[in-house]
Amino acid sequence: MNCKHCDNKLANDVKFCNKCGKPVEAEKIEKDIVEIEYFSISPKRLALMSVLTWGLYEIFWFYKNWEAIKKAEQQKISPLGRAIFAVFYCNGFFKKVLQSAKRHGYSDSYSPGMLATVYIILLLVGNGLSRIENTTLELDVLWLLILISSFIPLLSVQKAINFNNSKIIPNFDRNRKFSKGEIILTVIGFIWFWLVVLGTFSSLIPDSYNSSSSGYTTAELVTETVKEVKASMILPSKIDEVTTLVDVTAEPTAIRHHYMLSGVDTSKLSNDYLKSYLGSSICENADTKNLLNQNINMEYSYLVDSGERYFISFTKADCLQ
Repeated sequence: MNCKHCDNKLANDVKFCNKCGKPVEAEKIEKDIVEIEYFSISPKRLALMSVLTWGLYEIFWFYKNWEAIKKAEQQKISPLGRAIFAVFYCNGFFKKVLQSAKRHGYSDSYSPGMLATVYIILLLVGNGLSRIENTTLELDVLWLLILISSFIPLLSVQKAINFNNSKIIPNFDRNRKFSKGEIILTVIGFIWFWLVVLGTFSSLIPDSYNSSSSGYTTAELVTETVKEVKASMILPSKIDEVTTLVDVTAEPTAIRHHYMLSGVDTSKLSNDYLKSYLGSSICENADTKNLLNQNINMEYSYLVDSGERYFISFTKADCLQ
């Protein structure tokens, strides 16, 4: 390295010229800059591939960019690890891309921290909503939309990448052909997409279809379930000090439990009270929820020894509230 002021030959680690005494650090920094050829793709294609692959393409995108950084800067990093755990590394990557583009005169700008925050929130909210049980159709659609929109913060970064690459690559072409990896990801993502959709909206399939596909009509399924329940217990069955399960019967579209109550104060009893009291245990039972999801209602009939009668019914809608 030579001093830019007096052309004196200098060692690489000096900060001042030993001949003219002027600083040389700025010159050294400029010569140490490494040009990085990031992963080129049009923003529209990035969006399309991300949606088609259900977000898997974003892992591939981060991997290719970190691979380019590792190759250019000779860093000992794991591109795949930084791609999989992008939430921890995306802010640093977004900042590095912007710095590269700005050195070449990029006029647009973005906030790396803001884009990273939005990207992480979209991932966390989308995945969080997907784990909620007893969702509604509206909530299912919402989490699907949030989950596949995580590519949006990446579009600004890709624009900066393409500008940067156009300045350092002769005959720059961002519309290259699809690679084998992209094709494989598209196929996997397409299959995954339909598996998720079918799993999410399976409750919308008509009950008649569910019944016929399992070999039973609704009435037959009710009858078989009642047989299994009665075979597993001895009736009448004492539940607690005041409650006795007398019988379980099959109705056309419901399983009805018949109870006898003895020695209870009925001044506060009502159908609404009993339904509220039983609600959480009914809706949290996996077997019961499965029956309700097939439009098989759960009915509970109570006969008090003093003559009062109470009747409550649970449907699928009661456990979605």
